Amino acid sequence: MESVFTRRREPAKPSSAEEIVEAALTVFADRGVRTSTLKMVAEEAGVSIGRVQHHFKTKDELVAAVDDHAVDLLAAQIQNPDAPPEQALMAMGQRFTGVLIETPHVLQYICRQMVEEGDLGKTIFDGMFQISEAQRVQFAERGQTREGLDPLWGALLPLILRAGTILLRNHIERYLPGKFLEPDEIRRWDAAVTALIRQGQLRPDA
Repeated sequence: MESVFTRRREPAKPSSAEEIVEAALTVFADRGVRTSTLKMVAEEAGVSIGRVQHHFKTKDELVAAVDDHAVDLLAAQIQNPDAPPEQALMAMGQRFTGVLIETPHVLQYICRQMVEEGDLGKTIFDGMFQISEAQRVQFAERGQTREGLDPLWGALLPLILRAGTILLRNHIERYLPGKFLEPDEIRRWDAAVTALIRQGQLRPDA
């Protein structure tokens, strides 16, 4: 089954419309789609509201463009069509971390959309679940999973641990010595999540 992370598009040429979409992605990630305005997007892009509306007649049109842009950015960094399935699955955590370090606003926007009632959030969640489930199945087929592991939650919890951390970042940072998005802190978090998943789901000798 093709997921949102395997679709590929022709790279777009830079344009003022593309710059507005990138600015909107940043604003939407920080403030949420509902509370963001075209004025905020225009200020972030350094253009007039008229210029924004020249390219996008309505906010809904702009949101749709941002959705496609965010998915393309995420897919380009997560997918690895040349790698064997085993390597692609095992490296998912590292690629997820790489996206967070290089383009944190993309994941922040994606995770915000997953808690909203919309098609994009469902599509993204389903795509991530497919990846997590494929990894769980692979471990199970090798006999590496612990006895009694709940198969459904075995696939859901790794996704929740990663996406949930991004959604709760503002609260989590109150307990951290610095900002969560600092590369060293992100790597520390990834190592902790990976250890928790391995020790909770896999046999000690796996």
